[in-house]
Amino acid sequence: MNSTRKKYIKYPFEYFAAQVEFGVRIAQIKKISRKKAFLKYTDIYGALTNHTFADNKKNKWVKGVLADFEKLVETTRNIDSLSFKTYKLFLTTPFAKTGLDLPKSRDTLRFGCFRLNNSSYYKKRGLVRLHFSPTRQGMLSTDLQLRASDLSSVYLDSRNGEFSQMINYIYENPQKFGNVTHFMSSTWMQGLPVYQSFFPESSVLYRKPLDDVFMWLWGQFMKWDFTGNERRFQEFKKNVRAARNMSEVAGAVPFKVYEVLIPIEEMFAKYVPGYVNEKTENVGTIESVAIQQQFGTSHPLHSHTVYQSKE
Repeated sequence: MNSTRKKYIKYPFEYFAAQVEFGVRIAQIKKISRKKAFLKYTDIYGALTNHTFADNKKNKWVKGVLADFEKLVETTRNIDSLSFKTYKLFLTTPFAKTGLDLPKSRDTLRFGCFRLNNSSYYKKRGLVRLHFSPTRQGMLSTDLQLRASDLSSVYLDSRNGEFSQMINYIYENPQKFGNVTHFMSSTWMQGLPVYQSFFPESSVLYRKPLDDVFMWLWGQFMKWDFTGNERRFQEFKKNVRAARNMSEVAGAVPFKVYEVLIPIEEMFAKYVPGYVNEKTENVGTIESVAIQQQFGTSHPLHSHTVYQSKE
């Protein structure tokens, strides 16, 4: 088999188990049903269904999977058992396996591991949004040094080059991005120094935690090669079970989601050769740009833009 076509299990056990632990503890603390907690505070429904429509004729399986999951939630009280049974259910779904997400020539908005979203939703708000789309290309190498994460030091020069190419593309093709005023990144990866290094130092002025966003947290329990980060999960599991309130539950998550909304001129100033930011460098007040969730976890069968990556 061509190694580029090889299929891998899309999510490890820890990816689901972390969400089960999180949802169950919230249900206990807030005295709500587990189902309600999973819907509102996790992405289990989305991960089980590949974020697809249940009312599409091709996706009749979705309703069955959700019904099976909700039956498990009702009948399985032991948390560890619920985690294992949920993961076993996931493995039966049509999209449990995936190939490597390598760049394609027709994807003009992808630059190696970085992808831009300039949909009408963002254009109307003067935004262009960044997504991290790992290639996991290191899995194809027989060189042990190169069998590493896309963000490892061995690939960092390539990542910097891709990021620079991406920002220059925005600058050189303004007609494709409308009246863009801000560059947006919203991910737990903003907590990683290597990811922060792609942004100007001034980005810290435009960075805020999103304490009410839970859908995009769970990739941190995966490693670059699709395996689970067991050590991180076990530490999280211990802390979340000991949590006495919502603040401590949220605090158990190793990396929270941070949103960066930085003026596009500051991205140009960092990456576009010879660019001069003519706007006044007054960053005392940062205008808040309201962004609605594209996929409400309380409506698992509604339309949305797939986030993962997974960042």
